[in-house]
Amino acid sequence: AGWASGEESVEVPGHKGISSFTTLDLLMMLLADRANFPDLREIVLVGHGMGGDFVQRYAAVGRAPDIMAQQGLETGYIVANASSYLYLTGTRARGNKNGLGNTAGDACPHFNQWPYGLDALPPYAKHTGANAIKMTYPARRIIFIDGETAAQADPAPDTSCGALVEGQDRVKRLITYDGYIHTLYGAEIADNQRSVILSKAGFDAAATLGSPCCVSLWLDGQYDPKKCGAGLSE
Repeated sequence: AGWASGEESVEVPGHKGISSFTTLDLLMMLLADRANFPDLREIVLVGHGMGGDFVQRYAAVGRAPDIMAQQGLETGYIVANASSYLYLTGTRARGNKNGLGNTAGDACPHFNQWPYGLDALPPYAKHTGANAIKMTYPARRIIFIDGETAAQADPAPDTSCGALVEGQDRVKRLITYDGYIHTLYGAEIADNQRSVILSKAGFDAAATLGSPCCVSLWLDGQYDPKKCGAGLSE
């Protein structure tokens, strides 16, 4: 679905399409208007499943959060059980081996195209630019959380080659992605971004987002091993 990656809507005669990201920009700027919500301090964007795909890509390229930051308004992101992730470089995990590299080869020549990478960007993301995306991404406050058994009851697995290069299923893709961003940006990325595989949870928005772990991570800003288990980068 194009909306999950910020693609433009289908054009009708006499009208141009609009990106789903632009739509969210407009909504966020409406909320940020002090005349409407004078006490607002923070907006948290939450997405589950394909909604998680949307939130992670928007975290990387969205424009409204930077404008809001200049007004003292913070933006946070919770990405739950996403089917895949946007990579900031052309490297991917080398199968079951440690390390990163470009291993897609002829099997998937377009593996780094949007929404899996920064090649062939759509108009909205192209306006932001690949270099700016790479620079601002580590400052985004993001919680990545997957149910431990989410892949076993996956209602809509992404089996495109771009997704499969990231891992066999959505849970393995988060594990790999967490290692990737720590390799790319260093340990400091943990100041703003954290990934958790939630024990005994599956592909269930209520169980994942309403879990004591997720609530503690966001509201308290604390990682509690008793609630979350072992974090991916602990």
